[in-house]
Amino acid sequence: MANESTFIKAVLSSADIEETYTECRFDNCSLANADTGNTDFHNCVFSACNMSMIKIGGSMHDVEFRNCQMMGADFSQLNKFSSNLSFIDCNLDYAIFTHLKLRGSVFRRCRLFDATFDESDLTAVSFDECNLERTSFYHCNLEKTDFSTACNYTINPNDCKLKKTIFSENGLRGLVSHLNIIIKD
Repeated sequence: MANESTFIKAVLSSADIEETYTECRFDNCSLANADTGNTDFHNCVFSACNMSMIKIGGSMHDVEFRNCQMMGADFSQLNKFSSNLSFIDCNLDYAIFTHLKLRGSVFRRCRLFDATFDESDLTAVSFDECNLERTSFYHCNLEKTDFSTACNYTINPNDCKLKKTIFSENGLRGLVSHLNIIIKD
């Protein structure tokens, strides 16, 4: 168990990861290809970390990721009761967020090419200035989700709950692309 610790430029493999981290900070660390198993993170910050291909299990509460490389990160085993996740200026290409409850989470200025959110509850999530090119939102709850400043998303309204979902006028094309129609400016 690590409490109120700071890890700087540490290289953490699956074997090095402890069961619980509370109020810890990870700066310029590498957790690439690690498997966190059932590790719990509470009030932690990851800054400028390489977390590509990480497998995240256990739970996360009040965890912030800033400027992290998280290509191929797999969150699908994250505990369903995790809460308050923030991703700021992260590369989340090919990340997997399936079957999760991410209510109220924040994605700000993130790149999420080919990410997968299928069958997740994204109620009141903010995708602020995110590029969601080829990201999948199949059977998602997107109620009150904010896409107003996001770009390149494609969402089939027949496959998702969209009550009070926020879109910009420019982004409405992403809601009709499945119809294979031509829209001229």
